[in-house]
Amino acid sequence: MFKYLRQNKPTTSIRPLTGRWTGLYHYPSNEMPVPFSVQFTQTGNSISGSSIEPNTFLDMDIEQLPAGWTGHCDGTDVQLFKTYSGVEGADHTVIYRGKIEQGGDVILGRWSVTGLGDENRSGFFEMRRGQWREFWDTEEVANEP
Repeated sequence: MFKYLRQNKPTTSIRPLTGRWTGLYHYPSNEMPVPFSVQFTQTGNSISGSSIEPNTFLDMDIEQLPAGWTGHCDGTDVQLFKTYSGVEGADHTVIYRGKIEQGGDVILGRWSVTGLGDENRSGFFEMRRGQWREFWDTEEVANEP
């Protein structure tokens, strides 16, 4: 009897987020969206990772910004914390809250950062499992005025 129930129970699990993801985060103004690439590892509900993105906000001669990620997922809900690492002036944490969609291949949501003086920023983000070629042109985005 129990075997029959297990076989016919609809699956609601999402495949682990482990792997390479690429995406964009958008500012609330009309600024160009910023591409990023992140490698996630998921163990249970815990997520960790590392990423790289073009430098679009520091007035330093640094082309790319590395960051570490931590977070967790609960069903289709994801909460991630991105902390820039090893770069003076980029020591804040960005919170990403989103939903896993399209069978586990897309995450859509909002990002926010607080604690930057009087300026609290937020916007939306989108990321896709694997290489997202049409948006991943770091050189073009990094050279925008």
